[in-house]
Amino acid sequence: SVLATMSMPDNTFLAGELTLTVHCASDLPNTDVKKLSIPGGKMLSKLASKVDKTDAYVRIIVAGRKGPRTQTVRNSLNPDWNETFELPINGEEQLITLVVKDDDYTANSDEAGRLVLHPKDFACGSRKKDWHRLDGTKKGKICISTQWSPFRETTEVPDCVYRQQHKCSFTMYADSHLDPVHPVPPVPTARGTYEQHDLWNELYHTVTQSQKFIYIGGWSVWTALKMLREPFQQQTSETLGELLKRKADEGVCVRMLVWNDRTSAQTGVGRSVASVFKAKEGLMGTHDEETRDFFKDTKVLCEVVSCYALGYKEGHTHGTMSMTSKLMGTLGCSANFTHHQKFFICDAEAPRHRSRKVVAFVGGIDVTDGRYDTPSHHLFETLKTVHADDFYQHCFNNFNADFGPRQPWHDIHALVQGPAARDLLHAFEMRWAKQGGLPNLLFNLNERSLLPAHEDHSHGPSNWSVQVFQS
Repeated sequence: SVLATMSMPDNTFLAGELTLTVHCASDLPNTDVKKLSIPGGKMLSKLASKVDKTDAYVRIIVAGRKGPRTQTVRNSLNPDWNETFELPINGEEQLITLVVKDDDYTANSDEAGRLVLHPKDFACGSRKKDWHRLDGTKKGKICISTQWSPFRETTEVPDCVYRQQHKCSFTMYADSHLDPVHPVPPVPTARGTYEQHDLWNELYHTVTQSQKFIYIGGWSVWTALKMLREPFQQQTSETLGELLKRKADEGVCVRMLVWNDRTSAQTGVGRSVASVFKAKEGLMGTHDEETRDFFKDTKVLCEVVSCYALGYKEGHTHGTMSMTSKLMGTLGCSANFTHHQKFFICDAEAPRHRSRKVVAFVGGIDVTDGRYDTPSHHLFETLKTVHADDFYQHCFNNFNADFGPRQPWHDIHALVQGPAARDLLHAFEMRWAKQGGLPNLLFNLNERSLLPAHEDHSHGPSNWSVQVFQS
């Protein structure tokens, strides 16, 4: 194996990105000869060395953590890789290690040599393609090139799907509701005391007042959910499913992408799971089949979509793919993964404008059973009141709604307005085009009733810079 270590200069803090290209190597030792025990002397060993040679690849380790790797070049002591890696460097005396190994399935990888570089040699700019002698070998060499790019003074994360957006409004929530009896302590910030907000109360009224479109992406969407309940809010008998049906009947474009838990199906894998685990609603209990049936033959278009593995195919076996990932990939359609995109995107009134703006609720709280909670996280007191028809306990068996305790739920969420909300809107549209229905089944964003994208931004001194990340 080839080991190249880059140490940070003393008392120097580097923040930037190192572009490292591993071009090729020459005269690598044949590590496979050492693994062959063949009687017959030197002649057979020479013959074996011609038949089986080092299967070389380069592994990069950043600050002791396993990073990316090159592809494997089979049976070559002069391999060509020509692969480029972007390595963020942020700190003092951080080590970057390049390891070139013999890719064997049964034997431990052998080390063929090592090369040490210091950041002071490349932190000033770029170094052209250059050969370096490998320590620990007789004549082995490796050819690399580097380019250093210092980070700009910005909070934007580079190389992401969406850029950082400015002139946004950002509201943070903790838990689905507030408890007026036990309010959350005030949070001091540089812009003054942060005022707590009530998530589901604001979400319900925003959806109620929408006029053009409502887009929902969720791991689980429970149509029987009552978002407002006494004594914390003015209770409504309308469920989430009934609210969405009502808005669709009013002419609002309501579209949903809900994760498909394949163990909840009534055929194939789902039927097997139901018979073995006695779980008619699937192992995850996401109500996906129930949600699909609820909106069948209505104006609400609800697509229940799966998340599949790409598959373990020849040419896709390189990189940091674990053996578990490879195994799951070989299962093809039976390897069903999940997504955790949880958002409501809809139109809302825009101050000082006759047209409507785009708002997006996004975060970690699903609109499903068990998520109704406050920072007080009552375990027993609310069993007969706000949680009378919403008992949730997936941590322990043999607990019920009569005696409890219920499982508390603590999570965070946010309301995004401005250009970042448009990014979330775009993310939904791309998923709908890939997994949902036809694009013309979505709301036409070019309508004059909706603000143009370049005008849809927040005003005032409390603007945020927001960047949306998509896995």
